[in-house]
Parts: sequence; structure tokens; C-alpha cells
Amino acid sequence: MFRFLILLMVLLCPSVSDAQTPSAELRLTNVQASPGLPVVSRVFLNHTLDCEAFSFGVTHDSAQLTLVDLARGDHLEDATLGGVSPDYLMMEMSPTGGGGYIVGCLFDLTPPITDLVAGEDRELILATYAVDPSATGSTQLEFTAALHIPPVELLVVMQGLEITPTTVSGTIDFITDCNLNGVPDGDDISGGNSVDCDGDGIPDECGFDPALPDCNNDGIPDICESDCNGDLIADPCQPSLDCDDDGVLDSCAIADGLSQDCDLDGLPDECEIAQAQAQDCDLDGIPDACAIDSGAAQDCDINGIPDSCQILAGASDCDLNAILDICQIANGSDSDCDSDGLLDSCAIDLGVAFDCDIDGVLDACEINSGTASDCDLDGLPDDCELASGTATDCDLNGVLDECSIAVDSSLDCDLDGALDSCQIAAGAAEDCNLNGVLDSCDLGNGTSTDGNLNGIPDDCENADFMRGDCNANGAFNIADAIVSLNYLFGQAAVPCLDACDVNDDEVINIADAVYKLGSLFSGGAMPMPPFPQCGQDPSGAENGCDSYGATCP
Repeated sequence: MFRFLILLMVLLCPSVSDAQTPSAELRLTNVQASPGLPVVSRVFLNHTLDCEAFSFGVTHDSAQLTLVDLARGDHLEDATLGGVSPDYLMMEMSPTGGGGYIVGCLFDLTPPITDLVAGEDRELILATYAVDPSATGSTQLEFTAALHIPPVELLVVMQGLEITPTTVSGTIDFITDCNLNGVPDGDDISGGNSVDCDGDGIPDECGFDPALPDCNNDGIPDICESDCNGDLIADPCQPSLDCDDDGVLDSCAIADGLSQDCDLDGLPDECEIAQAQAQDCDLDGIPDACAIDSGAAQDCDINGIPDSCQILAGASDCDLNAILDICQIANGSDSDCDSDGLLDSCAIDLGVAFDCDIDGVLDACEINSGTASDCDLDGLPDDCELASGTATDCDLNGVLDECSIAVDSSLDCDLDGALDSCQIAAGAAEDCNLNGVLDSCDLGNGTSTDGNLNGIPDDCENADFMRGDCNANGAFNIADAIVSLNYLFGQAAVPCLDACDVNDDEVINIADAVYKLGSLFSGGAMPMPPFPQCGQDPSGAENGCDSYGATCP
């Protein structure tokens, strides 16, 4: 069938002039392979004219190679590389006769014909082989025209011409590659990709010379182990010099900066901490003593324990400034005036003590030291009680009113908690006789009387009188007008001025004498009240009536 297609292609394609001498070459690549690993062989075509079709077979040694895959090369599928995807492509991995593979290809079956453009290194086929693990030496890959029935020819068709191509066989060299990376062991070692510390020509990853000493029986010869301190003894053979068992001697870890030795005793800090030879209370990997010595941690009470750790363990730092309270008290940066172990500032902030005047000193301490008074013994300085309005000092003598009263109860005769003197001064209580004692107390203790039971001491009230009776004889007549005039001109004194103020204008003058005469002789108005009965002046007491000699009915 394939042969028929080739003939058809020859008939369809124009012939080449006699002046042209077309040529073609099929070439297999040379490759290296590691026993047990797959290897890829490539088939390339060089041709001087555009190619319409080709066919070939390739044989291999089945004892060392097993064909596992055939795939198109770049120029049978990628037009961007000048390739062409063929209309017909046959790749047979198991041809009759075995031991190889066959390929037949026609690029285009219908006009206009699209061919593989002339050129070199046209990649046609990729053949993948599995390499036998015991393969050695090398093996050949050969082009052949003897595979399959009927046999597939070695043939390249170019512009209608059937050309038998020249061929170049391929070789697969089996290399010594113990790590199966596709690189000969010797090249791995010489190129630095592998190490051969014991010099046996085999990369170390593939094994060591078993005859060499191995002090720790780890399968690695001592000569290949680290000797960081240069004492010609493999480091793994000196476990006592590696406190943390990390494979690096302590001295080397310190010298290389991998470990710290803050106290310069030759032991890494982490080992001293792990073995409880040094304390590291804050788990920062630095022994406490070193942290304190370097200033990285504070130890204000000089007990060898960083303050931060003592605070975490419950030591008091009430103001959260990372300094122990006892140290602040000791250095005077804060006080504890009541010696309760709690900073005064914290006691104030926590509300367990008070500083009412906000001077930073506890009220209790100011009271105890005498810098503040607390006359009522309620624990609050008197000044604060006055400032807050919870206590008074109405006489401004610096002593709480309640304390003044407690010392002398007579200062508050009505027992209402307020000084009598302040009540009088403020007008909140009366002291009509100006004896410094509330009128209510004068009445209460009998010092004053209140005959009319009006709450005013009698000695503070005017006497009852009859208006117009200026001479206080109990009658209203012309004699009263005469006495009034005598009083005005300094000829006589009167005991009750209100009685002479007949018109009740709170002024005694000649108008009163005229008013009296008018009432008596010309039908004028009668005197203002009280009249004709005795009584108090209803309009005020500007003049007053200290006494009224007549007997009131």
C-alpha cells in the first residue's frame, strides 16, 4: 500500500530537470546511556530538494535495548520550524521480523502539494529505548530496508524522484554511571558534581572503600569525615567534644559563630543551659548571668535573676515599667510612705489609697506626718473635704465647722451642725438682740421671753401703742399735738416715736402736728392704725416704740 502511495506521489509531482543532482541523507544520533535508564535516539534528514515522502527501517540489539516509544520529530509537526504535518504517517514499533521499527510518511495526498522544504537536520523521529541494566560497552543502531513483509525500503521522494539516501548509523555508548544521572562517574568527579573523598574512583553517593577505618561505624570512612579542629581525629570520633550532638565540635561551633560562649568557658551557651549549668529564665538562649553582665537584662536587686523574669514569676511591678517595685522604693524613684510594699503611685491608681490633693503623697501619710490635718478623723485631709464641699468652714478659720462644734458645742446652740455665728452672718438665723446667740436659743434657754409666742424675743419687738397718743397717756387730744411740736423743737422727749407719727410716713415732723389738729378740730382723717386700739405698726418699725407708758385696753 505504502509503495502504491509513493508511486502515486511520483506521478503527481513534476519532474526535475536533468541539470539537477538531488541527494538525501538519513542520520541516527550518537548518544550515551546509563544501564537501567531510558535513552532517546533521533533520526535526521538532510535533503537538497523539497521532500514529498520517505520511508526507512531501523534495527537495534534486542538483548541490550527495548523500543518503548516512537514520536514525531519537530519537523513533522511544527510549521514554525519549517516542518509539515503529514497527511499520512505510519510508525510501527513491532514490524514483521522484529528487532527494530519502520516509518513511512507522505506529506500531502491532494494538490496543491505541500512538501517538507529542502534543508539539513530535519528532525523526523524520536525513538525511546529502555536500556538493559546489565548493558556494557556500546551498541549500534542501523538503517535497514529488510524489516517487515514486504520490506520497507530506504527511500526519499523529492519532486517526484525516488532517491535512495545515504545513511549514517548511530551508536549508543553505555557508561559507568552509578548514580544514574546520565553522566559518567569519572566526569561527575572531575567536574565537581560528585565527591570521591576516599579516592576509589567511585562517587561517594555510590559508596566508599569498605577497607578504610570507620571509627563510629556509620559507613563513612574517617578520612571522609569532618576534622574541624585539625587534630587529625574525625569529629564524629570525639562525641565528648560535641555537647549538643549536632556533629560540630563545640570549639568549632564557637569559632565559626554557630554557637555563643558568652562566659568564655569553652562550652556553648545552649549546652550550659540545656544541662542546667546556667540559667536562662527568659528562654532567649542567653545565660542570665551574661544577659545581666552585658546590660541586656536588668538585675536591680542584684540577686542574679533578671528583673523581667522575677516580674513574670510574680514579683511586683505595679506600674508596669519593667522595674521591680522594691528597687524603685530603694532608689527613691518612687515612694511607699505607708510601708505596705506597694508603690504609692500604684496604690493611688488602683484605688486602694487616696491622694485627694493630687500631690503624689497618700492622704494617710500626710495625716500621719502632720503635713495635713484630719480633725474629724475620717481619713480625709480637712483641706480636701473643704475643697470637695463635703465639709464646711464657714468662719474661714481653717478648722472644719464640725470640729469647731465638737470642741465647743455652744457654737451650735440649735445643734443643726452649722456655726451660729455663720448662720447669723448669712441671715439664715436671727439674733435680734445682737448678743451672738440665736434668738431661738435665747428663747429656748430662757434668756429671752416671747410673750406673744411669735418666735421673736420680746426685747427685740416694739411695744404695743395707739397711734396719735404722742404723750402716751392713753388718750388722743390737743396735748399730743403740743408734745409732738415740743419734741420737734427739742423741748421734750417721747417714749414711743411711732405714736407721734400720726400719718405713718415713718417721719416725725410738723405735718404730724397739723394732722393731729385736723383730726381733732376740722374733721380731718383719724390717725393711721393702730388706732383707736393699741397694736404694732403695720407698715414698719423705722421709728420704733421702745415703751408705751399708757395701759392698752
